[in-house]
Amino acid sequence: MVIIWKGIGIIVPIALVGIGYVVSLFYDDRRLGNTDLLGWALLYTSLLCLLVGLAVSIPSEEELERTQKKLILRKHTFFFIPILLWGILFLGISIYLLAIYDPNKKSNISEENFTTELSEEEKGTVLNFYNPTNDTLVYYIIDKNGEKISEELAGYQSGSQLSAMTDDRSYLIGSKTSDGSLTLLIGGAKENENYDKDKFLIAKENGKEFLLRKIPSPTTPSNDYDEVWILADQNYNLALIDISDLYKNGKLNKDLVNKINWKGKIRKHYSGNDIIEVKVNHPDKNGTVEIVGPNTEFPEEIADKTDIYFLIDYLEDKDLTEKYLNEEINRLTE
Repeated sequence: MVIIWKGIGIIVPIALVGIGYVVSLFYDDRRLGNTDLLGWALLYTSLLCLLVGLAVSIPSEEELERTQKKLILRKHTFFFIPILLWGILFLGISIYLLAIYDPNKKSNISEENFTTELSEEEKGTVLNFYNPTNDTLVYYIIDKNGEKISEELAGYQSGSQLSAMTDDRSYLIGSKTSDGSLTLLIGGAKENENYDKDKFLIAKENGKEFLLRKIPSPTTPSNDYDEVWILADQNYNLALIDISDLYKNGKLNKDLVNKINWKGKIRKHYSGNDIIEVKVNHPDKNGTVEIVGPNTEFPEEIADKTDIYFLIDYLEDKDLTEKYLNEEINRLTE
């Protein structure tokens, strides 16, 4: 007997870690906040624990005659809980995570001021949200009046909202996993005076002060790009790639994809822990700028006098290899 397990009870944590590792190989997002990954890992572990726990709990003929019990659970335990009961516990949690848990749980910030979209009169800067993970995330934006927009965003998908046409255009911006774990917070409770007053302002609610992130206003010229991007997981980053060479005659030429040095076409790197202002403009005042978002197919044609760029997501600089760029651009031009 050991302090925390009896018999072969040690199989419980070994099975959980081993099966969890195998299941994680099928996911890009391997954090505990990925409830889909956790749910399947617990399901498979529960099946193993149920089978093993049942097998070792069936008494021998001698034990059955002596105890008159059809199951003897206490022979093999982990933290004093029999293997069979661990299987039942894991099964219940996995069913909850995979079939019952509501991924649309709302944020606890200003819940009473929930809204789904802004009216036509309130349109301002376009806020593009992108989820760079395999997990479903819920992003939200809250203005200084407490009005809230909250949307579920599936893995590798984009969504957009429009900032209010107000002088400050300020928001608390955040994103959470389905179980409520925070993946992004731009703004938040005011801790000290050392904040960038060009980027943030102070708002008060119920006697408490909060920092809100200002959203830049669109500029007057029409030959630049005024939308902003927000990654729903702040651990990721974006790189801006000039793909104009693929459209020499205005039409997408897929044969050129493998002939271009894409690392040499990277124009800018952006950190995902803040809103991302993509500042590019066309040299011709009558020209336009087009941005292809992450994980978005390239257009077959572009208009005359158009410079076109592609935003690609990545975790670390070392991941931004020529091979990765080439494979991703090939995939989105097929």
